[in-house]
Amino acid sequence: MQSSLSAGSNRSYDLTAALLVYGSEIATLHQPVLDNCRLTLGEGTLLTDDALRDLIRTVQPNPALEIFPESLLYRDAATTVWFTRAMTRRMWFSKIPALNGQTFHQPPCVWAVRSDRLFVRALSSRRRPTLNTSLLVGPYWNVDGQQGLVCTGSMTRPATTTTATLGAWIDGFFNSHSPTPTRDSTGGRALRSKGCGNSLNTSRSPHIGSHPQSKLCIAGSRT
Repeated sequence: MQSSLSAGSNRSYDLTAALLVYGSEIATLHQPVLDNCRLTLGEGTLLTDDALRDLIRTVQPNPALEIFPESLLYRDAATTVWFTRAMTRRMWFSKIPALNGQTFHQPPCVWAVRSDRLFVRALSSRRRPTLNTSLLVGPYWNVDGQQGLVCTGSMTRPATTTTATLGAWIDGFFNSHSPTPTRDSTGGRALRSKGCGNSLNTSRSPHIGSHPQSKLCIAGSRT
């Protein structure tokens, strides 16, 4: 057993405690003991809620205080979920000159960033979504139809995900180029060939201020 850990050329850490987890419900905290030049673990103490919180504060700095916007639905250390209402955005299609740079009506959407991966689903209602809200396959060719995972490619992404960078994630999504329709991993067919998730109205279309919800398919699973 090692008593220290090196991280790079200028950083090292001494062993101060060890956590042993039994199953999914019990954990004990142990202090290192040096006995005749041999490092062992001392007798463990049951990890209480207070001790766990103290341990988390030790290994994870306190996050900066944030004011949660009304659009935020969920946030923890690894995942942030928020929604946007219907809007118009300019979109870019490098291989489709007729569509490239045009402004399109966008449906209300739920967005999620999980471990630096972006997900998006469309909504059928303008109301704030709840746990019972059905999620729809969005009309975007660079989004996997089954999981809602965005193929980010060379998309510009913020370095961190905070409530202050939610707009930067959306800007990066719409400012990136969507070169070709993505394939639905459930059937191996392009979304446009299924007649779902492929309809976007330009700002000059008759459906002013709305997106044709009938063109959106219910997602097979919730992101």
